Amino acid sequence: MEFEFHLAQLVNVGMPGIKALACLEAIEATAADVFIFWHAIIQAMKDILTNPKQEFPQEVQQQIFGILNSHHRQLFEDGNLSNQVYLAATYLDSSQFFSFLSLNNNS
Repeated sequence: MEFEFHLAQLVNVGMPGIKALACLEAIEATAADVFIFWHAIIQAMKDILTNPKQEFPQEVQQQIFGILNSHHRQLFEDGNLSNQVYLAATYLDSSQFFSFLSLNNNS
């Protein structure tokens, strides 16, 4: 029973990344999508890790957050994969801008 619980924890914490990866493999995926999905993964994993029902030990939470922070720095800050294209593409994604405008014009 304990094994099944721990296996479910592993699956739950990995699922946001798996779902995002499946979406990012689409032909239409852009650099903006990478930036947005990465932050969605972090929020989803935070929700899972801090959910009392999941019973993740504090040490495990800290280790996973440390890994996520390290990858975030590597991709978006001062790491060897760092590139401002992700942030720039997010700001320049006109579909996001036009969606926002259409929502505001309907009110």
